[in-house]
Order: sequence, then C-alpha cells, then structure tokens
Amino acid sequence: METTLLEEGEITSASDAEILKVSSLADGVNFIEIEDEETGHSSGVFVYNYHYGDKKTGTIENLKASTDKEKYDIGDIAKIKYTASIGSKALVTIEKDGKIIKEYWKTLTSTENEETIVIEKDFFPNAYVSISVFPKVC
Repeated sequence: METTLLEEGEITSASDAEILKVSSLADGVNFIEIEDEETGHSSGVFVYNYHYGDKKTGTIENLKASTDKEKYDIGDIAKIKYTASIGSKALVTIEKDGKIIKEYWKTLTSTENEETIVIEKDFFPNAYVSISVFPKVC
C-alpha cells in the first residue's frame, strides 16, 4: 500500500462544529486526519472512495467501528462494536491529554467484536478510545 499526501490545510473551530471540505479524494482508501497543533492530539477516519460495486466488502481494509451513543457521562458503559478477522490482535487504548491512561491487548475470536468500557471520572472532559487491529500472519 502506498501513502500519498493529497491535501493539507487549516481549520479553526469554536463551540460550533466546522465542516471539513475535501476537494480531492483518490480512488480507494483515503485517511483524513485532524491534528490539534497545541496539544499534539490527532484523530482520523478512513474514507472509501470506490465506484459502486468496485470493492469487495468484508475485507480487513473495510474495518467498521461504531459506538452505542454520541456522548457519555461518568458511570456509563460505552459499547464499541467493530469488525475484524478471526485470530487478529486488537490493541485498545484510552488516551487523555496526549497520554495513554489505559491499554490492553485482545485476541479476536469473532468477526463481530465489542468492547465495553466503564466511563470513569479520569476520562473527563475528553478521553479518546483507539482500537488498532493487527491481522493474523500465517
């Protein structure tokens, strides 16, 4: 897989959400990353740009993840669902202020997976959960 920077820019946000306008996407998998230059925190999303019917679904490149809610309060249980190949390893990390405050590894025994995370006081005001999936190597 080859990585090419297609576009770079700057946005400024306040209390209202900002719409990110992307003018050029390559065919295939695109990764859009936003970085806070003050804190160094970054977040990203994969965008799949294929003509209808061009790409097989269910491959590791088409990793899908979702949460059960938009926002959580202290004591809530966050449920994060994601797909991955059986036998893959998942690294789950919780980050706040540029530091990893919790982490664990998990061997995946299903293609449909769920992490349940109790929301703790230390997670506020903003903590981020990342799930990195590493496919099983034959």
